[in-house]
Amino acid sequence: MARPKVYIDPRQGERLREVLREQNITQNALAQLVNSSRQSISRYVTCKDKLQDYIATAIADEYGYNPAWLLCIDDRKFITAEEDKIDQLENAYKQYLKRKSVEAFLADIGYTFVPKRDVPKQFNLSYKKRKFFELSNDDIEQLVDDIIDDVNREMLRLEKIKNNKRKAVDNDGKNS
Repeated sequence: MARPKVYIDPRQGERLREVLREQNITQNALAQLVNSSRQSISRYVTCKDKLQDYIATAIADEYGYNPAWLLCIDDRKFITAEEDKIDQLENAYKQYLKRKSVEAFLADIGYTFVPKRDVPKQFNLSYKKRKFFELSNDDIEQLVDDIIDDVNREMLRLEKIKNNKRKAVDNDGKNS
């Protein structure tokens, strides 16, 4: 089975080339700096592979670029310490809201939340059996992604059914 195609923003390659040019370094030097291969850097520059977060972070740490700019998430090439603090607070708040939304959704279907340290050892079963658990931030991200994927799949399924019904009605109208 082939891997699904991933959209790669062509600006990522342009921005990486810009970093190489501005810092006057080669792909080899950058590869050594970020503990990667020259081939990988070449694939990022030519947009054959998506730039990895850890590579963007390593470049940002070394040269002061905004990693979100390298990943084409933000248009600010450089950010000040104050802007960085604001971004961190904004992201933390978004994470908090996402967590509360997921917890409220799961609470609606019968799950309760308690800190892991408060769970008695005899209840050390899967959360589906005990109906209460603690969510880590990674769990929330995965859960939100899964819910979004499920909703998208269901929407596609319903759209196909709707289109099939339209075709059936259209065919019945033509046959009459």
